Amino acid sequence: MILTIGQIIFVGFIGLIGLVFIGIGIHIVYEEGEWSWLIIAIVITVLVCGGLLSYLIWYNTHTASGARTIKDYESELNLGIERNLKIVADDGMIIYEREGHFDIEIHDNYIVFDENHQRTILYRSLTTTMIIEELE
Repeated sequence: MILTIGQIIFVGFIGLIGLVFIGIGIHIVYEEGEWSWLIIAIVITVLVCGGLLSYLIWYNTHTASGARTIKDYESELNLGIERNLKIVADDGMIIYEREGHFDIEIHDNYIVFDENHQRTILYRSLTTTMIIEELE
């Protein structure tokens, strides 16, 4: 997915404004026979919507912030991301491990993850490390 729903709605809204101006241009052509307003409205609408769409696609694919936005959006739509969660003791022993499709909320001293609409809360300690890996 390259654009979020909000971005698509925004470009669509700008396009609708452009269609209003194109409609005004058609009215001017019908009433006065003057084609310049219609041509200007079409060119401006195509340039603005095309430029905005190009910028949003570039932003989402070439910036870290845009990539995170798309990743967050896909996570919301898919009820999480495929991940591997490990809790490792300070001696290197794996205390807890879970792999699955889940969403994670990180808080100061605990994390919450949802898997199949069931919440699990894991509390942090001074002697453990949490490792969360995204799987492809």
